[in-house]
Amino acid sequence: MTSPIDKTRSIQVEILNRNYPLRVSPQDEEFTRSLARYVDQRMQAIRKAINERSDLTVAVLAALSLAEDLLTLQASHRAYKEQMERELQALVERLDCVLNEPSTFFSSVSDFHGTEDYDAH
Repeated sequence: MTSPIDKTRSIQVEILNRNYPLRVSPQDEEFTRSLARYVDQRMQAIRKAINERSDLTVAVLAALSLAEDLLTLQASHRAYKEQMERELQALVERLDCVLNEPSTFFSSVSDFHGTEDYDAH
């Protein structure tokens, strides 16, 4: 039987001019490399902006910046999800109304088309 570590491969990523060995599954390799490039770009930008030489300071500021991005996106996602739930509930209520009172629906269709004898053909 193979262990989970047998299904991984060793890769090297560079962040802030340092190489880091990582073990990843083959299907996650490109995503992990993409993450490393993103983190490196963020850290390089912070280092350039504040002219800081301490890797630890740059790493902490990058972590705070990434955490801010994450929390902002989570709040936005939560607000969007709540809005979609409200709109879905409104649609459900409208459907319930139509299904419970079909004559109201059909009379409004007739009103819309200007005739009581609405023919879809």
